[in-house]
Amino acid sequence: MTAGSQKPYFRIALAAAIVIVAVGAVAATITIQRFSGLCDVDGWERHAFDSAAWKASPADDRFRYVGDILDEDMFVGAGTPQLYDALGKPDYVSSDKRYATYVVRSFAQGGCAFNAVAILHFDFDRNGAVTGQKVRFD
Repeated sequence: MTAGSQKPYFRIALAAAIVIVAVGAVAATITIQRFSGLCDVDGWERHAFDSAAWKASPADDRFRYVGDILDEDMFVGAGTPQLYDALGKPDYVSSDKRYATYVVRSFAQGGCAFNAVAILHFDFDRNGAVTGQKVRFD
């Protein structure tokens, strides 16, 4: 091979290396944000759950009550009427009524996986009883 015929391969290899480094940098940033500080639910400010205070809070300020709800398995076994009475109307209910979600924190300014939203997620059985609760990020 002549030097001239090696140039296209060198350019392709260089471009591939740049893409790999860029993808790695983005992945590292997301990982650092996801598993530090604001994404760490256990590190969130904590208040005892109070239904009236929850309902009066803006959706993205409800995170303060999440620790108490999760630690106490507060709504596991409760029916949807009890859950909705305590938390108000959900932000989303699946079409099959198998889960409902409430927005609890917004990261529109970054800090947790690029504009993520923290969601308190409740799973229901066929009878509408809560079978599980967790925080997830969208």
